[in-house]
Amino acid sequence: LTHRTGQKSFFIHNIPAHLIPKPKLPGKMSVPCLICGKNQTLNKMREHVGAHILLALRHVNSGVLLLLNMEIGIEPCGFCGLDGCITQLSVSKEGKHSIKSSCQYHYEKIQYKAAKATSNRSPCTNVSLHCSLC
Repeated sequence: LTHRTGQKSFFIHNIPAHLIPKPKLPGKMSVPCLICGKNQTLNKMREHVGAHILLALRHVNSGVLLLLNMEIGIEPCGFCGLDGCITQLSVSKEGKHSIKSSCQYHYEKIQYKAAKATSNRSPCTNVSLHCSLC
């Protein structure tokens, strides 16, 4: 029993590293692209990674990827471009969307409504989509 609520609880020992939440970084922080190594702020990384994903889907090998002998995975993460990240789009009863992700490049304070809006300066959104099959 927990001391505060009196409810039963359980503990898991030796939790796998990929299940432990990582602290989120600020959107203005500059980090290297995990695909090509170019430094980019986190709030612009989705656009950058989106370009890698689009080029890979069209089988266009950019020079950097050829030099590094890298390929985009089958289910790349929209935040970092690598396979293995778990991203979930939640919709509240009020219809408000929120994004949760295990990705190290999912930054704090990302706003789904703003992220999915296109502009002349940012025509690519690269945001999580709600799957109607799930």
